[in-house]
Amino acid sequence: MAFRVALNAGHYLGTVGKNCPRQLDPLMTKEWVLNNRVVTKMQKLLSAYEDIEVLRVDDPTGRTEQSFTEKRKIVNDWGADFYLGVHHNAADKIFNGGGISAFVTINPTAESVEWRDALYYEAVKETGLKGNRADPLVERDLKELRHLNCPAVLMECGFMDSTVDCPQILTEEYADKIAKAFVAVIVEKSGAKLKLSVEPQKTPTTVEKVVSITLPILKRGSRGEAVRSLQTLLNAKGAEIGVDGSFGPATDKALREFQESRDLEIDGSCGTETWTALLTKE
Repeated sequence: MAFRVALNAGHYLGTVGKNCPRQLDPLMTKEWVLNNRVVTKMQKLLSAYEDIEVLRVDDPTGRTEQSFTEKRKIVNDWGADFYLGVHHNAADKIFNGGGISAFVTINPTAESVEWRDALYYEAVKETGLKGNRADPLVERDLKELRHLNCPAVLMECGFMDSTVDCPQILTEEYADKIAKAFVAVIVEKSGAKLKLSVEPQKTPTTVEKVVSITLPILKRGSRGEAVRSLQTLLNAKGAEIGVDGSFGPATDKALREFQESRDLEIDGSCGTETWTALLTKE
């Protein structure tokens, strides 16, 4: 009988305040984007194993919010053998501490504690992101972990507002490592075996994921936080324009000059190719 794993990328794109601070990340990447990247990688890795079934209980587009009650019913009705919520933490202030933390509900089962500890130590071993948490192995009455009929763990994969953690958790390499760590524990505890023949699957890059999910096409007349991010990135590439969130003549000129310098189509429109060039180190 297959071992059933329920996965949840915490929150959704519209959750207020769940993002990296602009001082550490000009794009103010949403927590859901980071969570989704890890969960997506886990799904791909787990698909290589026999006798493992994976159910994602959040909206994989990140656009629709689902209540804990809805998710709990999905998990319990499906008969999951294990539940994992993937999150990234925040202290609501910029600081230099942080690290990975692992949560179970209060009065947890021994099996949930075993899962929590195994996931935490494997994640720290794989990523090195131990941090300075006085107690990274936590029991707390979290709504997400209430009344589930299987062992359940919520993993906080680092702090979005930590000067130490944020640069790491934004990288593709970190997401690969954390996903690998979580899958290693699931495989070991379930006893799953690799399929005899598995076709390699391309994992989207950090830039592809962020562009496809969070970055709109911008052009003259656009306004908002995405324009601020564009202006910040253009300045990082040598432009000298105001960061006011308004795509005016100066931003248009700077963008066209950048596009020309990268042999891109000089159309004054910031789409996927231009975002990718802006986010790629020279």
